[in-house]
Amino acid sequence: MPSKFRRYREHGFAFESRKAFVLHCYSTLSSIRGVDYFDEISFNKFAISYLMDIALFQAGLYNLSRMAEVECIQLGRLLHLHKVEEYAGLNQIEMQLRKKGFWMLFYSFVHAQVQNLRKERLMFLDPLMVENMDPEALMPLDIDDEGIFEGHVLPRRSDEPCLTTGYIIHSRVFWLAIHSWRSEAGDEHSKPCYCEQTRDKSKRVDHLTQRVCDLKYSLGALPAELRPWASQPHRSDEGSQAHDAATRFSQFASMRANLHVTHLWLQSILLDQIDSLPHGEPDGLGEGKPLATLSARWAEREAISSQLLHVLHAISPEHIEPNGLHLAYKVRDVAVGLLSCPFEPHEPAFVRAAEYVRSFTAVLATLDTSEIVSTTNLQTWIDTDRERGRKADVERATGMAMHGWDGD
Repeated sequence: MPSKFRRYREHGFAFESRKAFVLHCYSTLSSIRGVDYFDEISFNKFAISYLMDIALFQAGLYNLSRMAEVECIQLGRLLHLHKVEEYAGLNQIEMQLRKKGFWMLFYSFVHAQVQNLRKERLMFLDPLMVENMDPEALMPLDIDDEGIFEGHVLPRRSDEPCLTTGYIIHSRVFWLAIHSWRSEAGDEHSKPCYCEQTRDKSKRVDHLTQRVCDLKYSLGALPAELRPWASQPHRSDEGSQAHDAATRFSQFASMRANLHVTHLWLQSILLDQIDSLPHGEPDGLGEGKPLATLSARWAEREAISSQLLHVLHAISPEHIEPNGLHLAYKVRDVAVGLLSCPFEPHEPAFVRAAEYVRSFTAVLATLDTSEIVSTTNLQTWIDTDRERGRKADVERATGMAMHGWDGD
């Protein structure tokens, strides 16, 4: 985190930037790997690759981050994180870790599903695997890590939610972005598969609309600690109990920020997908009328923007910061959706949209702590073979032009 890094620097930390430190870690890990490193795999090796992926992303090293992501996806597949039937023989700690590891990769999978415009990212899962998956069986036990041992699991000491409770709710939200929850799905055979949705845009629109609807009402029964309006408990006592209560509140506050921002961001991204598809009667070019669709759904965008700003202002910056740049980029994505406002400048909806954009800009000025300009949605890699061909074409064309000019 930027605030902690500044403290490290005050105590003589050798690295001048987070980027320099992350690159040092990456090169150190790479240098100690032997040629037989992947002959033996474990959850620890998966965790190393996953943490390097996240760290490289946070440092703005997106091309290296992509490669680390591919590595942890491959390790996740080899470890069968997505197949709970393959967990036989593992102790309780390993099963809990692997279930959490699966959902960490599933979050990345959903990100790639909804934001993979160039289709360059490799996927942990495919649509058929998702259709045949039981998300409930892959959920971790709703128990704090301290209560899980290799051979047994201690029962919960109280009805109070633990940190894993928030993790489970967060995972459900991500699942609902692409699929209905199995216990609520009804007749699965009546739902069009992904191939049908690709061929028939109206079925795709229906599916995405249902995802938005399911997401909208998915946080109706949250524990008090995770509700948007949760407040700091007032304690007059001091000592270890007060410290534990403050730590618990801080952990839930960070989780609460991530949960509600993600919940609203996913709805916004799904609306983006719906708006990008042709709707209704075709116009003269054979496409639907996107402006009409934007207008019809604009109230939903406004509601999402308003709720998101309330969440961001209700939670202190110190509790938002641990979520890193992922949260800042989600806020930015919601704000970008407002730039396609279909109304005229004199209309109230346009005025409100402009005000929301100004508010988001002010928030992002403090949230976005990246050390370099974000290029996550740009092609930052260079195909050297293609570039060499382009240069040869330019030189050939320049030579021909000069030759023609000399001839004149």
